[in-house]
Amino acid sequence: ITAYKVSENTPPVGWTLTSATCSDGSPVNAIVLDPGETVTCTFTNTKVVVDVKPGTIIVRKVAVPNGPQVFEFGGSWGQFFLDDDGINNNPLSNTKTFPNLTPGPYTVKENVPSGWVLSIVCNDPTGGTTVADYYANIDLASGETVTCTFTNRKTDVPPPPPATYIYSVKIV
Repeated sequence: ITAYKVSENTPPVGWTLTSATCSDGSPVNAIVLDPGETVTCTFTNTKVVVDVKPGTIIVRKVAVPNGPQVFEFGGSWGQFFLDDDGINNNPLSNTKTFPNLTPGPYTVKENVPSGWVLSIVCNDPTGGTTVADYYANIDLASGETVTCTFTNRKTDVPPPPPATYIYSVKIV
C-alpha cells in the first residue's frame, strides 16, 4: 500500500494555514487510495488580523525671537500655518496635532520665509523619522506619537549675550 502526501507552500505574508483536510478523512501526509478512488484535500488559509492602532503626529513651531511672523507648512495634510508670537488666544497656534492617523509614511515641510534659518528635531520612539533641509519624513508606527519641532532663528538677530553679573561690595 502506497501512502501519498500533499502539502501547501508557506502561505504569503499576512496569511496563516488554519486547516488541511481530505475528503476521505485521511491526514494530508498519509493518503491511501483505493482503486478508482478520488480524494480531495482542502487547505484553508486565514488572513492574519493585526492589531493596528492609530498614531499621532504633533508639529511644533518655535521662533527666535517670538513675533508676529506666520510660518507656512505643507506635506501630507496640505497647507497649514503656525506662529510663535507668544500670544495664546489668537487664531494661529504654535502647535498642530494630527490625531488618529493610520500607521505609514507622512511628510511635513516648512516654507522658510526670507530672513530665517530652520532646524528640525523630531522625537520618534521607534526612530522611523528622518529630517533633511526643510522636511521631516515620518514613518509612523502603530500607536506611536511623533513630535517634530521646527525652530526658526531670525538671521539678523544675534544670539543672546552671555549673562553678566555686577557685584557691589562695600568694605567697612
